[in-house]
Amino acid sequence: MPKAETEALKAVEHDPRDVLSYNDVEILRALSEGGFVYGNLAAICDSTGLARDFVSQRLTVMKAMGVIETRINDKNVLHWFVSTRGKAVLGDILGGQEQKKSA
Repeated sequence: MPKAETEALKAVEHDPRDVLSYNDVEILRALSEGGFVYGNLAAICDSTGLARDFVSQRLTVMKAMGVIETRINDKNVLHWFVSTRGKAVLGDILGGQEQKKSA
């Protein structure tokens, strides 16, 4: 393959950290079902069955992507939440799954 074509393909490829994986969707689903305290990964790991280090890394990436955010509640406790953008993405993904099941 010529060098120009190889460079063009690399330019089109997305950074894997910016693409939501199946596990990312599971983390989003878990966060959407209940408010998790920031820094307490044990509950998220129990809910998703994923490793602590992996969940920590993906939460950081998803926060940078804007699909999750942190908020302080009235008791001054920081919680993870699915952002408006994250809810839209999750809705699109879950809606697509429902369409596949009915087809």
